[in-house]
Amino acid sequence: MRRGFLTILFAVAGIGLTGAQEDVHLRLEARASVVAYAPGESFYVAARGEIPAPWHAYYRNPGSVGLGMTAQLSAPEGFEVQGPYWSIPQKLESSGSVSYGYEEPLVVWRVRPPASAGNEPARFVVTGSAQLCSSEACLPPRESTAELMVPRGDPEPNPVWQGEEGKVETLGDTSLPLLSATREGAKASLLFRKPGKADGATFISDDGTVLPDREQTLSGADGMYELELPLNDGSNPLYPTSQKEPSRLVGILSFGDGTHTRVDVPLTRAGAGGFAVPAGFWGIVGGLLVGGLLLNLMPCVFPVLGLKVMGFVELSGGSRGKVAAHSLSFTVGVFISFWALGILLIALSHWDELLSSDCSSRLNLLLSDSGGTGRTWAVWMQNEWVVYALTLLLAVLGLWMVGVFELGERASGVGAQLQSRGGLLGSFFQGLLVTVVATPCSAPFIGAALPAALALPGCWMLGALSAMALGLSLPYIVLSLFPSLVNLLPRPGEWMISLRQALSFFLFAAAAWLAGVYLSLNPGGTSLLTGLVLIAAGCWAYGRWCALWRGWLCRICGGVVALLLVGGGVWLSLPGSLLPAGLSSSSATDARWQTWSPQLVEQALDDDRPVFVDFTAKWCATCQVNKALAYTPEVYALFDKHHVLLLRADNTRPNPEIDAELRKLHRGAVPTNVLYLPNDPEPAITREILTADYLLNFLREKLE
Repeated sequence: MRRGFLTILFAVAGIGLTGAQEDVHLRLEARASVVAYAPGESFYVAARGEIPAPWHAYYRNPGSVGLGMTAQLSAPEGFEVQGPYWSIPQKLESSGSVSYGYEEPLVVWRVRPPASAGNEPARFVVTGSAQLCSSEACLPPRESTAELMVPRGDPEPNPVWQGEEGKVETLGDTSLPLLSATREGAKASLLFRKPGKADGATFISDDGTVLPDREQTLSGADGMYELELPLNDGSNPLYPTSQKEPSRLVGILSFGDGTHTRVDVPLTRAGAGGFAVPAGFWGIVGGLLVGGLLLNLMPCVFPVLGLKVMGFVELSGGSRGKVAAHSLSFTVGVFISFWALGILLIALSHWDELLSSDCSSRLNLLLSDSGGTGRTWAVWMQNEWVVYALTLLLAVLGLWMVGVFELGERASGVGAQLQSRGGLLGSFFQGLLVTVVATPCSAPFIGAALPAALALPGCWMLGALSAMALGLSLPYIVLSLFPSLVNLLPRPGEWMISLRQALSFFLFAAAAWLAGVYLSLNPGGTSLLTGLVLIAAGCWAYGRWCALWRGWLCRICGGVVALLLVGGGVWLSLPGSLLPAGLSSSSATDARWQTWSPQLVEQALDDDRPVFVDFTAKWCATCQVNKALAYTPEVYALFDKHHVLLLRADNTRPNPEIDAELRKLHRGAVPTNVLYLPNDPEPAITREILTADYLLNFLREKLE
């Protein structure tokens, strides 16, 4: 936000040139990827910049030599906008300095119209700000705008569109497998795989960890390469650095053939060995162990916790060996589910490479995984398919608990009948289920521990997740060691049926909440609600006519009807269904909050105005509770008293800018609430769970 002395010097020099260079400015041209838009169907808006020679603009990390470019897209109300996504910058030499910048900048946004969009054309306004520099001087920053009108109609490809979405970072990311990043002295080595040649490989740092004015050396062949990088040692006054040793490489790896990949890997010391404990590992393990234990008390886990309690009630008259066997089976299920999720995350990080490798190479690729901050529960909760599957699972389990149908004597699902008949498989599947249900509730108690664990190299990530699995299954372990505690539980009876039916409503509530998250991710997918009704009818048909005491003909007919109803419900509710939506989803926005952007924060701080940012998401239950409890009239009065700018950063859908800001704050999940003060370089971060009293005391301490 505060630039160095050279920025001021260039700006002063630019003032003298302003009169002679009034016609020198950034010219923007906007275009869309379609000739017309359709409700609910995403498309792209691009802005190309034209800069007259010999001037140029700077990338997001110009050091102290100038100001980086900014761009904003103003869209009609209800249109979802993701971005901006910038083109890969080039290395520039100017005024004796080397930095990354643009001579022909390109920025792209992904736009999604609402399902309820009207027939009016959509008006988009692109606003860009750039400080243009040459080898002689820099001009003061100036804004440029471009307007674009997109009519509603058939979304046919625009003939003037030139594949801009494949030329910008993230959208055009090739996701090459990054094996490791090590440092030795003032140099770092980045090891990666790339089919064919890797000519022109260049790493562009997001945060100045790697200096742009030093040579980067590429070595290797046959798809395996190593790029030697000069680390920022503080010798270049244009790129000041803190004394803290860098722990990650974050930036873009680009190649001469136009491809690139996003880099975000741990930076470890060379020679530490594959079994060196990563920094902060034991703190992560401790946090996950306590968090896993506390998850047994969370609302998302409570329905499954009820199942466990009922299982112990039925086992209260059993032998010690029986209790121990069930506890061990449950614990194995919990551990396997966490390991399976971890391995799945690792595999998805290297999916393309796994598909093109043989078995031995695949194993080596999984074992050599280097981690990355993109692996978080937030990534899954931003995926409409994951939310859809969880919604259906919880809804069907709720129907089972309320008694609409039974799984049967030989069912391998989770159920008290199976467990009471010595069903160790039932306890095992309870362990699997509790992990699935617990994942959305993890944020309040594990804070940054889980995102930090997911960012670890693969083997260490599995070890950290094992600590959380241990905490989650600890009650079962304790009861197996002290089986006499089971006798404190009440004996089985009719009350168990009532309890099971009562607990079903917690599952229905969780399913309803996830359905709301799904609708926020997919506004055109409201047929999910109708599909759930058909699935419920299919479950009822199965329970009514497929019981074991029915005749075989009745069971066959009932099974066919149930299958048709459930299949129809699933087909109707699938993401991307072609059937018209029958419902709409909307939510009111508090007018006191503005949409977050780094530019708004910087501008407010420059005006000596405090900024309070709520990093949130619709799938974050804790975020919604915070909004209901913490933001009282007294809190808003205190905000108004000190003229605090209120910004809300909605991370419901993937947003690279929000993710980057959270990384700067050393946080990996929402909720995160931050107070920025004009004269304080360190932002103040609240705790995860907010109350009105806590927030009032926090604000008074920082503002008064």
